[in-house]
Amino acid sequence: MTTQAQSSKAISAKLKEVISTQTTNNDGIQQLLLDMTMHAISFSDVDGFRKLVQGVKGMDRKAIVKWAKEYAPVNFDREGKATLNKAKFKTLDYTDKTVKELPHWTDEAQTVSQATVKLDVFKRLKSLYKQATEPKENTEVLCTEAIEYIGSAIEKFERENGPLVGAEVSK
Repeated sequence: MTTQAQSSKAISAKLKEVISTQTTNNDGIQQLLLDMTMHAISFSDVDGFRKLVQGVKGMDRKAIVKWAKEYAPVNFDREGKATLNKAKFKTLDYTDKTVKELPHWTDEAQTVSQATVKLDVFKRLKSLYKQATEPKENTEVLCTEAIEYIGSAIEKFERENGPLVGAEVSK
């Protein structure tokens, strides 16, 4: 693997190759998902789903699992073990033709903006504090004892760190 600076032309060529390979891999996974769905319906065997999810390091496993749970007769436990979803198994009526019409698994993948969501805890706390101290009409604030602690924590944080840009919450 080279680590030297590459020309824009070389980078573009490598990008094209990687994207093409990724598209081929995505389509291969889709075909495999469809094949395993039909196999599961025919033989009540869903172990291939587990093997796929465990074997596709670097791929969007969540999207694959979401697709499989939605369209195949399979469930996954927290450890990634695939089990037959008996209720769905009894109701699925795919044919070779209709299974090919199922959405592509990559439709379940996160967009770039979804994958880069950031949580600004301080901003969220200030917003929560404002909502609790200035509730909208017909809003019942529960656990009011915590409001004082949140307010004190915000004040202490700002004393020690200064106000954070973008974390202002107007009153």
